[in-house]
Amino acid sequence: VPTIDGNLDDPAWAQAPSFDDFVERKPRLGTVPENRTVIRVLADAQALYIATECYDLKPQEVRARTMTRDSFSMFSDDAISVKIDPAHDHRTTYGFAVNVLGAKLDYKALNESDFTTGFDTVWEGAAQRTAYGWSAEFKIPLAVLGFNDFISMRL
Repeated sequence: VPTIDGNLDDPAWAQAPSFDDFVERKPRLGTVPENRTVIRVLADAQALYIATECYDLKPQEVRARTMTRDSFSMFSDDAISVKIDPAHDHRTTYGFAVNVLGAKLDYKALNESDFTTGFDTVWEGAAQRTAYGWSAEFKIPLAVLGFNDFISMRL
């Protein structure tokens, strides 16, 4: 189980599968992004763990100003959001976001447009600057997603 501190040096992350073949949604739908992002995912009987490595061509320019909890203004900073559709209905998602300073935002969305920050739940998120840009970690309890009896596994 990794420690959620934004530092990806936990041995668990070295063994986790990684994904980095993403395309942009905004501003240029479907294009390969200039900056690489690597995602690693783990799970146990209690939680889903996600690690992100956010590479930046100009790491000294990674922007972070917002410290307010549950503020969409964090997306004016360098931030990353994880959206999960636990019912697989392609309509309802739970979002968890963190910026470089570790400000957190959780929300529920319907049809990718109706966002509510009234969804306040317990989860962990942390981030830190790195030589290549920044990194972040998430720990999202499975109970938050409606999975109370999840079998321990690694994704």
